[in-house]
Amino acid sequence: MGSCWKNNGQPCDGDVTSDVTRYSEMILNPETPSWCRADDIKLCPPYHTFPNGTRVHRNDTGRFPYEAYHLYCSPGNAEYIEKPNVMCDPYSNPQPQEILQILPHPVWGDYGYPTRKGEGWIGDPRSWDLDVGRLSQSLYFYQDPGTAPARRQWTSIDLGTEIYKDPNQVAEWTATRKKFDSELEFAKFSKIYQQLLSGPNMTIFQQFYKQELDDCSLRNSI
Repeated sequence: MGSCWKNNGQPCDGDVTSDVTRYSEMILNPETPSWCRADDIKLCPPYHTFPNGTRVHRNDTGRFPYEAYHLYCSPGNAEYIEKPNVMCDPYSNPQPQEILQILPHPVWGDYGYPTRKGEGWIGDPRSWDLDVGRLSQSLYFYQDPGTAPARRQWTSIDLGTEIYKDPNQVAEWTATRKKFDSELEFAKFSKIYQQLLSGPNMTIFQQFYKQELDDCSLRNSI
C-alpha cells in the first residue's frame, strides 16, 4: 500500500522537500528473513501496537514481535526519529520515503493476514479477507512530535513481485479475481470499487473486477 503525507501530518501538496511517500508491504516469500532483531534494532520500527491498543517498544525483548517485521526505514527528512535508525534510500522517489515491510506472523492474524511462513505462497492458494484499514492504522509511521495525527488514505494498492538487487532474475505470479457469492456482497464491493477508481494507480482493480461488476450489473437489470 502506498500513501503520502508530510511529517507534520498534513496532506502532500507537491513540495518534494516536505512530502513523504509512505509504504506498507506484506512479504509472503517464506525465505525472506527478519532483519529486525532484538540484538540489532536499527531496522525495527520504534514500537509495535497490538490489536487491543497495547503499544510495546522495540527495546522490550520479551514482548516486541521482532519476527513480524522484515525491516523499517525512516524518511530522510525526519528530524526527531528515534536512534538507532536507518534512513530509506533517497533515490527511489523524487521525495523522501518511509517503508515498513512486515512478514507472516501471529500478530497479524486479527486483521486476516498470514500468520505463518508459507501461507498463501506457492502450493498454498488462498482467499483472504483483509482488514486493511484497521491494520494500517496500527502500523508505525513517523510523525513530528506534537502534531495532529495524519489522515492515512492509501491511494495505491499494488499486487505482485519485487526483485531486490538480483541481476538476470525472472519472476512469475498469478492473481485471480474474486467471484461474488451474493448480490449484497457485490453491492458492498461496487461502492468501494467506485471510490478506488478516483485514486491514482488503480488499474489493477479495473483489470480484475470490471467484467465482474458488468456481469453483476447486467444480472441486476434483468
